[in-house]
Amino acid sequence: MKRLTRSFFRNKVKKTVGRRSIFLLLAVFFFLCAVPAAAAEEPALSARAAALYEPESGRFLIAKNADLALPMASTTKVMTALVVLDLLPPDVPVRADADTVNAEGSSLYLREGDVLSCEELLYALLLRSANDAAETLAKAAGGSVPNFVTAMNRKAAALGLSGTHFENPHGLSAEGHRTTARDLAVLTAAACENEDFLRLSGTKEYTVRLDGRSQVLKNHNRLLFTDPSVIAGKTGYTRASGRCLVSAAQRNGVRLIAVTLDAPDDWRDHEALYDYGFSLLRRAELPLDETYRVPVTGGAEPFVRCRAAEGYSAVLEAGEELTFEPLLPSFLYAPVGEGEIVGVVTVQKNGKTAAVIPLEALTRVEEKEGKRSFFSRFFGLF
Repeated sequence: MKRLTRSFFRNKVKKTVGRRSIFLLLAVFFFLCAVPAAAAEEPALSARAAALYEPESGRFLIAKNADLALPMASTTKVMTALVVLDLLPPDVPVRADADTVNAEGSSLYLREGDVLSCEELLYALLLRSANDAAETLAKAAGGSVPNFVTAMNRKAAALGLSGTHFENPHGLSAEGHRTTARDLAVLTAAACENEDFLRLSGTKEYTVRLDGRSQVLKNHNRLLFTDPSVIAGKTGYTRASGRCLVSAAQRNGVRLIAVTLDAPDDWRDHEALYDYGFSLLRRAELPLDETYRVPVTGGAEPFVRCRAAEGYSAVLEAGEELTFEPLLPSFLYAPVGEGEIVGVVTVQKNGKTAAVIPLEALTRVEEKEGKRSFFSRFFGLF
């Protein structure tokens, strides 16, 4: 055996590629394997202020001048729509009057006495950005435009938007009318929790009919037409504010909110923000189809299967982990009822307990026919 081994290694050394070359190649290989993958590079943005927000965890992936108070033009209408939806049912009829039909800027060209449903006016507000629709809705919901603006500021305070103040429901330039990219991201996330807002602001086109005349409202948010992951948003522009844009997008179960204020190239900014943000995040979920077995003493079946009674998921960044650990008794006494809680599964996020989910029996296990066991009779007394 020794003679064979020496001969083997003697022949190996005589190979064309010497040991030094082999060691050099191995060293290069292990060095390349050890180099970590390059992290996604934060995009360069045209915006004066911007934010990229993941609302489930409340984290900001990008915050560029995010606390700088700036005018926000018609992105104001995100709050207008949210407060209107708080105060009025979508199908309630709303009448335009002389005080609200002559608002400056973009318009639905309402006439005094025109009647539309609240929902139709919300379409005009969010798709065409109609300022006459904003004032008509504000007066209908608040009793007067000033009262409605007070409700807008009250809602801002309730959401913790400390850098935000409203002077009107449409966003035309006014002293003190301001927000921050951070606040606007939080506001948009809250608005997207409202299914009506999400549906309305994500509509590409809608037709309004007024006394025999029809108007086709096409959404100003170009991202809805170019990016299938974009689900909502609002544009805005005044000379003082520059181009403003908020949007929401969802990919692979992860939702992000992007905000840009005073952004000459806002469409590209938002696409770059989403490509960056979604490259960092993934959703992990508790597998609801996974089952566990628990032995049953005195049962017609030797064990009962159980699984999680409810789901759990979390958005994770690179390096974060979600693990699941079932905690079950060593055995159960028959009978065991279907749906009975028989244990729990603990969810660990980065080594810390994030949730405790009950495990429920999938089927009923009756007692074994014949004489009941002592334990079964004893515990049956209680």
